[in-house]
Amino acid sequence: MDKRGNAYVTGGTSSLDFPTANSLHSRFGGGNFDAFVAKLNCLGSALVYSTYLGGTGEDAGGSIAVDAAGNAYVTGETTSTNFPTANPLQHSLGGPYSYDAFVAKFNPAGSALVYSTYLGGSDFDLGLGIAVDTAGSAYVTGWTASPNFPTASPVQGSLRGYQNAFVAKLNSTGSALVYSTYLGGNYFDRGLGIAVDRAANAYVAGFTGSDDFPTDNPLQPSLGGGYDGFVAKLNSPGSALVYSTYLGGSGSEDYERGIALDTAANVYVTGYTDSRDFPTANPLQGTNGGMTYNGFVAKVSPMNIAGAGVSARSVSFGEQKVGTTSQTQTLTVRSVGSQPLTITWVVILNSWAFKQSNSCLGQTLDPGQNCTINLTFRPRVPGPQMGTLLILTNVYPSLLRIPLSGAGTK
Repeated sequence: MDKRGNAYVTGGTSSLDFPTANSLHSRFGGGNFDAFVAKLNCLGSALVYSTYLGGTGEDAGGSIAVDAAGNAYVTGETTSTNFPTANPLQHSLGGPYSYDAFVAKFNPAGSALVYSTYLGGSDFDLGLGIAVDTAGSAYVTGWTASPNFPTASPVQGSLRGYQNAFVAKLNSTGSALVYSTYLGGNYFDRGLGIAVDRAANAYVAGFTGSDDFPTDNPLQPSLGGGYDGFVAKLNSPGSALVYSTYLGGSGSEDYERGIALDTAANVYVTGYTDSRDFPTANPLQGTNGGMTYNGFVAKVSPMNIAGAGVSARSVSFGEQKVGTTSQTQTLTVRSVGSQPLTITWVVILNSWAFKQSNSCLGQTLDPGQNCTINLTFRPRVPGPQMGTLLILTNVYPSLLRIPLSGAGTK
């Protein structure tokens, strides 16, 4: 959906009379099905545009995203040797008897392709998730069985199992890969959803059956059962995993299908599970309700997955008489990641009213270890007083900000 409330849809159709409007391709291309791309107005009362997108083979849209200007970005899969391309990064199908992913960008009117390209190697490659950042770069995930899938500055440069997930970033014109990497282990891995934050970090959700899926600062370090979901975050250059974790129980299938972000870099994932011991926290429904699959919704916080946790997100001292010192409040800092946590700086902004002493500065904490910061409030003037405790660490998030508040009274 765009900022005006228009809805964008993609998928596959075998209909010769699929509803089209202001279409770039008004006729079915051939094969058993074509991809389609449609834009509905904000009321859902009319098609702004609707078009086929395909060649003489099999084509289907897997995911769609839209930027602030109303350009639509589509990924999917094709076997067509004549798939409609425009300013392509890859001109032709990578293998003669297989699927390639494709990435296409439509202008806001749907009247032209800004670019459209194959993306794949000599075996099967499917595009299943797409996102776009504020600069117009497209982020694509899916899965590949190709040993020669196009890579660029990869975190993982080669296929490690039967199928691996992939993550690729195309620049705003579609003329180059900023990065492209395999992501997987020794069995089957698929990326199903992708999101991007304002700093151009990419977040990927999917599932894996690999017991050696690449993890980093994991919330769950090992495979729980047959297939587990995974959540992975790549830094903005695509040069490293900020974190990567399994998410699943001991059942045969835990699949993550969708992913979204908030402004605080919390990740929201949804999917389905047949595990009786799927990891839960503060659940609305704490147990599997049936004999087969249940849906799930999970929120993954960067504070809990990658390094430092704190016992409070803010500290309030209430009212305190001017010139007197409050009782001490103790804040606990805990290493919650899989790597040692080093605290390199502890300081208070507005230190004339708030004071601290700590056992943390210069400490390196192994996973699960704690240190403490003791806080006091001594107001010098009446009225509300505000401060901020800053804690600098070696892991994400590298700077923790804890708001402090109190009020002075006469």
